[in-house]
Amino acid sequence: MKKILLILTLLLSCVWSEESSDSQWRGFFGVEGGAGIFGVGEAIIFSANPMFASSGYSFGVGYSGGIVGGLQKYTFDKVGIRYTLGLSFSYIPDMSSIRQGNPYDSCYFCKNPKKINLKNVEAQVYSGYYALDGLFDFVKNDDTHRFGMFLGLKVDVSGTIGGLSEVRGWVIQGGVHTGLYAQANNSIFELSFSVPIIGFGSGIVVYDSPITLGYKYLF
Repeated sequence: MKKILLILTLLLSCVWSEESSDSQWRGFFGVEGGAGIFGVGEAIIFSANPMFASSGYSFGVGYSGGIVGGLQKYTFDKVGIRYTLGLSFSYIPDMSSIRQGNPYDSCYFCKNPKKINLKNVEAQVYSGYYALDGLFDFVKNDDTHRFGMFLGLKVDVSGTIGGLSEVRGWVIQGGVHTGLYAQANNSIFELSFSVPIIGFGSGIVVYDSPITLGYKYLF
């Protein structure tokens, strides 16, 4: 048994430690778009994704699109690293289309804050983000034909503008970023999913968890 484990360990180390012939940094630029669930929360410095709360928060379906750019390289034969910067815009037709939560306070330090009901209230979210991902090939025919998954961390800075003047806020949020990719020559097609977990900000803020289709061109 020990000999078998030793052989397996040696084989795996050979596979994952083999240097990649595509070890140079390459830039990319692309577009992405998708749809997902948008949770609405309140931030007084610290904030958390309403998805992980028991109840009381509104959720709606939203749509997003954006542009991305960055750098990637393969440090080993089937393992790489990628840095991504992105700008995106999201539109939520009804912030409570999935579930209507409790009314929100219009401000935190007012003597008599107004209670805001988000039923049929739309919102726009403007975001910029940075993602650090590991690339893991499942299948590799050569340096220009691959299929695999990515997994990493994403930090997002976003501002919310709602259909009501009181629905305003900003948040810096961090979470998990993952998905699948397929590369053919200089084109990369992706299916991605991100889940923000915690953040800090102010006002009525939105946490998005979209499923996104994307295209990147390597140069």
